[in-house]
Amino acid sequence: MTISQETVYDHFEDIISKYLGERMKTDAALCSRIWSSLANVNWYFIKSSQLIVCGYSFRAAGGMIADIRQQGDYMDWYCSGPYQTVDEEFRKIMKKEGFIADDMNPICDEPGCLEDGSCGFHDDTGYRYTCTQHHCR
Repeated sequence: MTISQETVYDHFEDIISKYLGERMKTDAALCSRIWSSLANVNWYFIKSSQLIVCGYSFRAAGGMIADIRQQGDYMDWYCSGPYQTVDEEFRKIMKKEGFIADDMNPICDEPGCLEDGSCGFHDDTGYRYTCTQHHCR
């Protein structure tokens, strides 16, 4: 069975609405925790033989929250909490439904280096993401 990326995003957002939607309409702190759990975090759908990833930018995360609340827009939630910080309740709900988070910092792509990546750039081999020690090598 082939699952489209769009279908998985719809499923992901339906899960959030099902478990947390009503609370989100009145709980701003919860919405901030959800924004933090989404912004710059890749969520992998593990109930498929395909590699399917859901990820949200700062704006997209805020937009989803505004849509679920049926109020405001993405700017109401933009940077409303620390990004790339997954709330434990949210993590458990998503895992129960087949999604796991990769909330680790990116790793330097230089062979043999395990430092956190901090510099993204293009070079003659394509897009690179390296630590500060290996930037522009």
